Amino acid sequence: MSVSNLIKSVAVAAIAFGILMLPGMLAAQAPTKPDPARISPSGNYLAARHASQQRDAAAASTYYRAALRADPKNPELLDRAFIASLAEGDNEEAVRLADRVLQVSKNDRTARLVLGVRGIKTKQWQNARLNLAQSVRGPVT
Repeated sequence: MSVSNLIKSVAVAAIAFGILMLPGMLAAQAPTKPDPARISPSGNYLAARHASQQRDAAAASTYYRAALRADPKNPELLDRAFIASLAEGDNEEAVRLADRVLQVSKNDRTARLVLGVRGIKTKQWQNARLNLAQSVRGPVT
């Protein structure tokens, strides 16, 4: 066997080995979902901003809420966590955060709208009417 044939045989064997090992290597390198509790508050905020830009409402909501747990009095984090939870479709969390948003900003129309819908759902008509009436004042959000 000539040297060039030997090199070709080794190259073919190496390529075949690489093709056979590729799926396992890709699976081993697949990113794992990080635990927001183990990330710093600023890391959670940055991850939430990135997830928002990528239109990943679930991840944004998770990271904003984790950042909010580290800084519960931050109104900007509260508002972003509220909107992200609402966008994700986590209505129970959105209602809890809407109550907190209204403690900071009594005129937040989106929070009023969420609480108005909750009032309808729970048949608290007076509460629903009050919140819905306050949600429509001013320009559309």
